[in-house]
Amino acid sequence: MNTEDSKRVLIADDEPLARQRIQRLLEALPDYRVCGEAVDGNDTLRKVAELEPDILLLDIRMPGMDGMEAADQLSKLQNPPAVIFCTAYDHYAIQAFEVRAVAYLLKPVRREALADALARDLSDLGNCHVTLARHPRLPRTPHRRVTYRSTPSSESF
Repeated sequence: MNTEDSKRVLIADDEPLARQRIQRLLEALPDYRVCGEAVDGNDTLRKVAELEPDILLLDIRMPGMDGMEAADQLSKLQNPPAVIFCTAYDHYAIQAFEVRAVAYLLKPVRREALADALARDLSDLGNCHVTLARHPRLPRTPHRRVTYRSTPSSESF
């Protein structure tokens, strides 16, 4: 895939080292290119309007407007970027589903988990895929996946 066909990715994280790590992971993956970086929620909204990325890799806890609020505002756009949360906190996963995120990755983000999230059909914004991984100092175990699927409110349970 040439540069023009590459998916454009915006990285939003208040930590410079986290942005650099995600950028290095993306550089190793074909078909994706970083189009910009943002440092907080307000900056994220400005950069999405300016750069029109296909995909937004978004941290949750940032100064000022946090990532969850930014994602909520972006979800109201007619053509929002696909949001993949990259965060150190697992307790926001249900909220991520509510703002139409397509994936939720826990830091430190692993190349395989990122590649898997990016490879999904990003136009299917009705699902949120959550990848949970153990801390790197604990014994390595396979990633567990939880998929939340929205159901029409008219369905009975």
